[in-house]
Amino acid sequence: MFSSSLRKYSRSITGVIILSLVPMAMMSTAQADILTTEEIYAQHALDEQRGKIRNLLARDEVRERLVDMGVSQADVDSRIDSMTDQEVRQLAEGIDSMPAGEGFLGFVIGLLVIFMLLDIAGATDIFPSI
Repeated sequence: MFSSSLRKYSRSITGVIILSLVPMAMMSTAQADILTTEEIYAQHALDEQRGKIRNLLARDEVRERLVDMGVSQADVDSRIDSMTDQEVRQLAEGIDSMPAGEGFLGFVIGLLVIFMLLDIAGATDIFPSI
């Protein structure tokens, strides 16, 4: 009696086991790319350049000027985050090449122009009237 009931359910049990193993066979294996030292260094340098831009724009006189123009610090941070890697590099190089205290107002105006262009392109909405 035991063997006949076992035979009766053996096909059902086998089917359930096979069906439960099918999703495991369909799972893909995890893949990871190898990061080179140059890639890690480039990302670190880019993070440092973004920090440099943030520090410059967090200065009291710059922040006051931006607030006078209707731009909040949160908007500035979101703009910096939305900049491409190339834009960050160019801006950071511009900061490095500026003599101390010279051309600072021009830099801020140039930065505002970049912000306005990003706003016009639809990347952000800091200046709602543009």
